[in-house]
Amino acid sequence: MLIILSHFGSSDLDLTFDVNYSLETGYDFFQVYAATNSSSWTLVGNYTGSSSGWTTETIDLLNYSGQQNFTLYFLTITDFTVTSGHGASIDDILISG
Repeated sequence: MLIILSHFGSSDLDLTFDVNYSLETGYDFFQVYAATNSSSWTLVGNYTGSSSGWTTETIDLLNYSGQQNFTLYFLTITDFTVTSGHGASIDDILISG
């Protein structure tokens, strides 16, 4: 999932979302990336293993506050050898500052 955001002037910026993931520990990942130019991505959140149900995560986006535009990218990376987990689901995405 790709989210393009514009014109945040706040000096403090947080990404909050609910996530439920069940992934092969150390081999499958749910990741969150951020970029100001959509070509130089920075990993800002990395999850593997199991969340044991829905949990709320908050990521500090202070490095992106005051930017004219920036992009968030949610990515699930899996291999094909173990398929016991359900992957990752996200809900209630909130950008606050």
